[in-house]
Formats: sequence, structure tokens, C-alpha cells
Amino acid sequence: MMITVRAPDGGDPGVDDLIQAAADGARGRSRLAAEPEPLTAADILLLTGTVRYNLADHERSLADFEDALALLEPRHEVATGELARVHWELGRHAKRQGRPDEMLAHVRRAVELNERWNAPSNERLRARISLGEALLHVDRDEAEAVFRALVEEIRASELKDTVRHINALNGLSIAMSGPGKDPRARLPIQEERLRIARLIYHDDGGGLTHTLSDVTHTFRQLGMLERAEALARESVAVADRTRQNPVMFQGMSRCTLGLVLLQQGRQAEALEVLGRSDELLQQGGENHISRERCSTSLAYAAAAAGHYPRALEALAISQQLLALNKRQRHPDAVAACGLAATVAVRRGAYREASATLQGCAPDDPAKAPLPWQLAQAELLLVQSDAAAAGPLLADLRGQHAPAANQREWMRPWMLSAWQARLSGDAAGDGSLRQALGGFATIEPLAGCLAAPAAETCLALP
Repeated sequence: MMITVRAPDGGDPGVDDLIQAAADGARGRSRLAAEPEPLTAADILLLTGTVRYNLADHERSLADFEDALALLEPRHEVATGELARVHWELGRHAKRQGRPDEMLAHVRRAVELNERWNAPSNERLRARISLGEALLHVDRDEAEAVFRALVEEIRASELKDTVRHINALNGLSIAMSGPGKDPRARLPIQEERLRIARLIYHDDGGGLTHTLSDVTHTFRQLGMLERAEALARESVAVADRTRQNPVMFQGMSRCTLGLVLLQQGRQAEALEVLGRSDELLQQGGENHISRERCSTSLAYAAAAAGHYPRALEALAISQQLLALNKRQRHPDAVAACGLAATVAVRRGAYREASATLQGCAPDDPAKAPLPWQLAQAELLLVQSDAAAAGPLLADLRGQHAPAANQREWMRPWMLSAWQARLSGDAAGDGSLRQALGGFATIEPLAGCLAAPAAETCLALP
């Protein structure tokens, strides 16, 4: 199929003109060429769909792949490889659109089809990696099994220390994270990711800054804060050099650094870094759900500094991101709502705090995220209902024991000290201090223990 292409104004064609002409020709819409046979047409649409996807022309890319699928399905016996590729590409579209079930169906089909022909190992692995990614949304145990098998296979192949290798490790890291998972088990995976990232990515590459930021969270979770800060700062430095989506990477890397600084109790520094992160992410129009944690963390840092209007602005962004990503009832949304109520308590707006908590109350308040339950306890204390706050705070202390290089555990213990003072419970206060041991000297907990009151015990650690 040969076509002479001109731009709409009769001049030399651009890339879009060439792609459109090829796609029109594949669909038999060109007056300048005969309609191609179906398999040739499908091959052309596979090509134009892929190019359009890479150019972020997602709507027309999807249409190309859907038309290619319609041409290939009736001919699956003679076009198995092409059909596998179309299903994989449609899986990419479903992932981008946030349709995990649809993604899973397409990539499962791609994996099955690749078993029916002599697919190159790179294509087989690509489809299986996508299968693992889709399973992360529906069955993390199965996803972990898929990624473990992939990692072992890749380590013994010619694709060791390649992008496929690090992609499989990325998926395994995610599958091994979450509630009930021991972050220590991920440390060898994170070290391997770092090694490969430094090997295969340029020192100004987006892949390197992403990997550095991502592994930082495991070290943060384990309280390895010096290592976490070093990795986060390295990620910022790489992001500041990159030309690959620089604004997004600069914003997200600073978000990661801000989280580390917050965990170290360096709130003023965290507020500055997270504020810059927020500016960059807004500038880049970034609406990915990963930005929500950045906005909520900025709100926390602002609230800790007493900048309540700034905290509320950041929480409004968080709520917008949650709504855009259809997560209004997600635990992250309940946590952000709890932080909003905490800000209201500190502003003396108790009715507002109560209404906020009621508006996002989960079905089982005992299983609500910590920020929501803490706001509930704060509201009880400021409204002089220390007796009702006692059992709630006892449960929270049981779930959040003191831990080195962590800070979120402090709030239930600080509120408990205030609750004991309000209740006149000298024995409870003594037991509390004994249980804290050496942790009692850490600020702002130490200030709360020295003089339990709203001013000292509502401080955000």
C-alpha cells in the first residue's frame, strides 16, 4: 500500500498526517490506494496505535487497536503473535484508564496466546510482567507468585540486569508491601533494584530518580532514616538534571524527601520541601493518585506549624485527587478527612470537626485509619469527655507501641497523658510513663508529659 500524503494545507506532511494516512489506508478509507488485505491492515493499525500511544494520542491509539483486534480475532490461527500484541496494548490502555479487571482479561489473553507460538522471550516476559501488575489489584498473593517466578527466570537468562529485570523486581516489591507484610523482607529486593537502576539508567534519567524515590519508602518504614535521606536527596539531584518529564520527577522526589524529613521531626524543613513539591506538581498538572500522599503530608506539616489555612488548601487538593481517582471511600480518604478534623480542633471549630468526622465515618470506626481515630479522641478531650476517650486511646496505644525513628505512635500516647490529667488518674499516668521508658524524653512528647494540657499534648510530632 503506497500513498502520497500532503498536509491539509497542501504542504509537506507532519508526523500526525502520516500516521493518519496510514490508519485511513488500513481501514480502506484512502482514495489513493486499494483496500489492503486484513492481516496487512491489522499490522498497520498495530503500528499506528503504538506510535499514537507513545505520542499520548490515547483516544486514536485505542481506536486503532480495537479495529486491529476486530480484524485479527477471526484469523487467530494464523495471526497468533499479532493478536497477542494487540491484547497487550489494550491492557496498557486499560491500565491507564484505571480498569484493572479489563487489563487483567487482556494481559491474560496475551500470555495465553504467547504460549501458542514461538514468541520472543522479551515479549513473553513483557506480557507476564503486565499480568503480575494487573493481579496486584485483585490478588496480591498470586501477583507475588508471578513476580517471584519471573525474577528467578530472568536472573538465569540473558535479560538479567535489563529493564525487564527491574520491572519484575518493581512488581515484586509492590506485591510484598502493604498491611501484614514485613518490610524487612523487601530489603534485598530494594538493594537489587538500586544496583540495576544505577547500571542501566543514565545519571540524569527518570528511571533512576523514580527507583531512588521508591526504595526510600522501605528504608523509611524500617526507621533507617539516614539511608532514606541519602537516597531521597540523590533522587532530587537526579531529578534536577533530568530532561525526562522533569517537573513531575522534581516534584515527586521532593515529596519523598519531605516525608523523610517529617519522620525525622524536621518539620520546618519538611514544610519548605513539601511546599516546593506541591508547586511543581501543580505546575505539571499532575493528578496521579501518588500525589495525594504529598498533599496530605504538606497539610500535616503546615498544621504542625500552625499554618491552618495552608493545611486546608493542601487537604482540598488531596480531596480533589481522591475524587478524580474514584477513591472517596478509600482508607486514604478517611485518613485525610481525619486530618481535616484535627485541623478544625486546633482552630477551635469543634462543631466543624464533629461534622467532618461524621461525614466520612467508616462502617467500623474501630478499624478506621489512625488519623480519623485520633481526631475522634481529640474531639472528646476538648469537649471534656475524657472518660469516653480513655478506652479508645488505650486501644490505640496497644496498636502503636513506641518505636525508634518513628513518630506517628506519639500522638495516642500524648493524648493519653492529657486524658489521665483531665481524669485525675495518677495511677494511669504513672503506668503510662513507666511504659514509655526512655522514649519519654523525645519531643514533643516530653513537653506534653511535663505539663499535660491542650497546648502541649495537641502538638503534632
